[in-house]
Amino acid sequence: MTAPELRRHAPIRNWKSLLTEAYSSSAAQYWSRLLLWAALLVYSTLLIKHHFQLILEVLPLDIFEPAMLLITGLIMDGGNPYRAEYLPIYTDVYPALYNVLVAPLAGVFGNTLVLHRAVNAGMLLISCGLCYRSLRHLGVDKLYALCSAAMLYAALLHYSTPVASVNGLGHCLYMACLLVPLAAGFSHRSLIFSAVFGVLAFFGKPYFIAAPAFLAMYLLWRVSLLSAAAYALLVLVLLGASVGATLLIAPYYLDTTIFAMHGATAFTRDENHLIKQLLDFLAVYASLILAILLAGTAALRVPAAKGAIQVRGLEYFTFMLLGGTLAVGLVLGYNRGNYLTYLFQLMSPFLLLAAFLLVHRSQRTLPLLLPLLFMGFWQTWSLLPTHTSPERTSWEVLEEKIDQHEHIFANEIVAHLLNAKGKKLYQGALSQHFHFSVFKPVLLRREESARSVRSISARYIRETNEMIGRKFFDLVLLRPGKWGIIGASPTGWPFEKGHGQAEFLKNYEKVDTLQLPYPERRGGGMRKIDLWKPRLESDGHKFK
Repeated sequence: MTAPELRRHAPIRNWKSLLTEAYSSSAAQYWSRLLLWAALLVYSTLLIKHHFQLILEVLPLDIFEPAMLLITGLIMDGGNPYRAEYLPIYTDVYPALYNVLVAPLAGVFGNTLVLHRAVNAGMLLISCGLCYRSLRHLGVDKLYALCSAAMLYAALLHYSTPVASVNGLGHCLYMACLLVPLAAGFSHRSLIFSAVFGVLAFFGKPYFIAAPAFLAMYLLWRVSLLSAAAYALLVLVLLGASVGATLLIAPYYLDTTIFAMHGATAFTRDENHLIKQLLDFLAVYASLILAILLAGTAALRVPAAKGAIQVRGLEYFTFMLLGGTLAVGLVLGYNRGNYLTYLFQLMSPFLLLAAFLLVHRSQRTLPLLLPLLFMGFWQTWSLLPTHTSPERTSWEVLEEKIDQHEHIFANEIVAHLLNAKGKKLYQGALSQHFHFSVFKPVLLRREESARSVRSISARYIRETNEMIGRKFFDLVLLRPGKWGIIGASPTGWPFEKGHGQAEFLKNYEKVDTLQLPYPERRGGGMRKIDLWKPRLESDGHKFK
């Protein structure tokens, strides 16, 4: 190359060299880390503030939150929601392990929404702590481990996970089942621990049984056939024994927690809902995914000898992310009754773990990645709505009406108010799901007709209709358009409009409609409820 050509190309090489040196200099690294620490502090503070607002809200944040109060209260009184004498009023479509754990605390602090949300908050923080400890075990910088935990915290604050529900406990057990064996190098003791916690995760929320299934497949792929077979056998033995023991004391456990939920979600299956969720998930993590691509490219230059443990961790996280994605795409994501919760619970943890492991391995590129990480903070924060307390006037009017009446048939939306005021329940928060238990394998149906789901439902409907016929209820609270005793029912069941409507309208008349505002969040909004009184034609019954 001639001298003029060298001079012509030298500035280009110098520019590239200067740019590389600028981004990899100690000063650039120092200021980038300082800015990331500052952003993390602000981000975490906002998340904690938002979570405190959720915990302290006195109104329900979800229409199924009252169920947690009812079931916990029943357990505190020595009842069992999976026995025939409590069905269908105290139907619980979720495992009661969470309620059993909360019951002693409720006996001390009161069975309130605040207590339930606070307990759930503790479970969410444990999940985030497991995320942090996993990265620290792999040698990841404390800053990046905290960023991963904080972004997982934001994901778990969305929609139904942080409310009074079984989600927090189930997810905590799911994370422990998968992350403890990795930290222990898949030792025998850690696999036994994982098997126990995997079965407990099933009793936290059934779909979290995916955790030991994922781990067994990973053991088969990367450890050994013997380890995978022994682990799978242990899980199956523990699961079979625990389910068998549960059914001895809770005969209708599978009816309500497995078959009822499966039957109900079959009516809400929607392929478009799955596609929308996947697209929204990609949008939320778009900047983080781009950061993964950039950091991953840079991390390829890191010698394998220096990051052998990290490489194994990255492989493991990627495998579990794939497993969670398949579970969502093949089974869970079609349920219209939930939005992004399954994706944030099963996919987000391992996407975040993999992302910040790669960021750590390519630390010299942090100045380049910083804008993408800032955008990731913003995208996950902006997903959470600004929480405001709604106007309580309508709720106060409703509570006043409840105080004035004794025998109240109420919609699931206000079941917790009746329970708190010591009113007898004639329909619980999840009663409308019980009849979906009929959608179960024929071999598992009870031979004794009096103990079958159909018989229990029919008896309940008959007795309630008899009370309507003699105007036993002095106040009825129903959602508009829901004439039957149970608000939702599959086609062909006797509580559709055509069966209970005529008798009900013959004996009751609508006197008012209340608009019940919920806090501003997904699943919130406005709920209408109609107030009905007994007609006066025949018995002179007076409505107060």
